[in-house]
Amino acid sequence: MKNQMNYRRGSALLVVLGVMSFIIISALAFAAYTRSARQPSSFLRRTSSSRLLVKAALARAIDMIDVAIGKNPHPGIGN
Repeated sequence: MKNQMNYRRGSALLVVLGVMSFIIISALAFAAYTRSARQPSSFLRRTSSSRLLVKAALARAIDMIDVAIGKNPHPGIGN
C-alpha cells in the first residue's frame, strides 16, 4: 500500500514538471516571436522619422536661401 502511494506521488510530480516545462517553453517561444515581430515596425518608425527629418532640414535650407537672396534671383551677378 505504501509503495503504491509513492508511485502516485512520483507520477504526479512528473506530470506537474511536464506541464511546467511546457508552459516555460511556450512562454520563451512567445517572447522570441514578439521580439522578432516588433523589429520590422521599429525599423519602419526609424526610417520614417529619418526621412521626415531630412525633408524638414531641406525645406529649412531652401527657406534660408530664399530669405538670403530676397527678390534677386541672381545675387552677385550684375547690378
